[in-house]
Amino acid sequence: MCLGARYLLGSRAAVLRARQKDPDGQASFVTVGLAEADVELLRKLPPDAGPLGEVMRERRARRIVNPPPGDPAAAGFPIDHPAFRSALLAPIVSLHHAYGTIMLIDKAGAAAFTEEEERILSTYAAQAGRIYENGSLYLAMERSAEQLRLEIGERERAAAELREINETLEQ
Repeated sequence: MCLGARYLLGSRAAVLRARQKDPDGQASFVTVGLAEADVELLRKLPPDAGPLGEVMRERRARRIVNPPPGDPAAAGFPIDHPAFRSALLAPIVSLHHAYGTIMLIDKAGAAAFTEEEERILSTYAAQAGRIYENGSLYLAMERSAEQLRLEIGERERAAAELREINETLEQ
């Protein structure tokens, strides 16, 4: 998704953060186009810090223009966030859940992202949200099916033991 969004809308980099719907799930964190030092800085930041959290809670995309030198704190991001000139953020959502965000950093060949690009990324992220939810539901179904298989196996073993006991008692 990061690579596709980056090429589709023309940005220097893309960052995706998504959390699993199930309680034991781990967060997904993917970047494209960033230096390893910047990736490590971003990995340590809370996934819902500053504008990223607002975009997720509001379930609405946002464009940010951050004049030189691109100080992240001036745009409401944590001080450890890598510097950027412009950003486009969109929530990864389904009809009922917000799973994370995608952030495009620094529009290629322009000072900022457009309103049309905001709509495109919102649509792209919403489609990803539905796919993400379907994947989560599929994994939950697989876990339930495995649980049922184990339970059936246990019941079959218990039934076999009871048959043996009954045969022993009948003799």
